[in-house]
Amino acid sequence: MKKFLLLTFSTLTYLTQAQNEAKMVLPIGHTSEVRSAQYNTSGSQIVTASYDNTAKIWDASTGELLHTLQGHTEWVRSAHYNASGSQIVTASHDRTAKIWDTETGELLQTLKGHTNVIKSAIFNSEGSKLVTTSFKTVKIWDAKTGKLLHTL
Repeated sequence: MKKFLLLTFSTLTYLTQAQNEAKMVLPIGHTSEVRSAQYNTSGSQIVTASYDNTAKIWDASTGELLHTLQGHTEWVRSAHYNASGSQIVTASHDRTAKIWDTETGELLQTLKGHTNVIKSAIFNSEGSKLVTTSFKTVKIWDAKTGKLLHTL
């Protein structure tokens, strides 16, 4: 039996092809609008970012909630995996980006330096650096140390 996940901005629905029935997965998860979702490179996990100030890691096969990434004090706009799938970076209206361990859900780094809402954050292809964007500002960071390298 093939299984699918259907992502919308407010719910995550688990579909089974054979029975063609939908089972709701998200109200146990996010309590506000979901702003972004991304598969890891292997397709085994999905990360979602929400206006409930959290990001969540889901098992893509079962829809099971694996971790809730808590620590932002305002809306989480985006969440993205690094290439290996071992870390996630979140971007928030609280003007911080945070780096998380995907296996444990542990917060590894908090990146501070933007003076306005961070709209997105994403790792480079090697996972050694990441870029954050705000209204008129782009910042490049060392992903391991959290050190600010450049402001564009």
